[in-house]
Amino acid sequence: MRRLIFALLLLHSVAAAAQVTVGDEIVSGPLPRQIAPASFAAPAVALARDHTGIAIAWTMANGSGIDAADRVYVTRIDEMGNGGGITREMPLASANARTHQVYPALAAAPDGNGFIAAWLEVDPASPMTARAVFSRIDAALTPAAPTTLYPPLLPNAPAVARTKSGKSWISAGGFLWSLDGTLDEPLGGLVASDMTIANDVPQLVGSHVEQDKTY
Repeated sequence: MRRLIFALLLLHSVAAAAQVTVGDEIVSGPLPRQIAPASFAAPAVALARDHTGIAIAWTMANGSGIDAADRVYVTRIDEMGNGGGITREMPLASANARTHQVYPALAAAPDGNGFIAAWLEVDPASPMTARAVFSRIDAALTPAAPTTLYPPLLPNAPAVARTKSGKSWISAGGFLWSLDGTLDEPLGGLVASDMTIANDVPQLVGSHVEQDKTY
């Protein structure tokens, strides 16, 4: 009997695994490497879908010279992962052109037309702190002027953006903002390295430091 139960469980697990399909690998052209001084575990890209389709955001250097800096770029991809459309560079909130834009997060806009993009801006002279910035991006991927979230200087941790039921949420540096038509005042003490939305309320996944190690 135990062998029969084991065999049935094995067949069930194999059938479940067989439902997962991995498509062909999509390879872009070579991208300039990141050069920002900040370094921690964070997704390499951000993806979101609006009424028009899928957009992808990532960070790469805007050149190779001494004045090169990292910037966040956004483009659209199709259902198969192929790109080839317009690529937009996100505007810089800082006045220092050598400031790096890193760790983008992307969510559909509250009305479903376009996106909310959030990222960090890191001054090479002060890599332990960062500005959390967001911008509204229309359906043509044209970004609005960026807004620096308050407080302006935050511990260097990734920004997270999520949208559900007509409201977007942005988490950065231990603060949480909600955004529909306007940006609400931040809620503090909610450190998060990731976030999901259920029942229109964000659930946060956070981290803390213990015995000189980060978890």
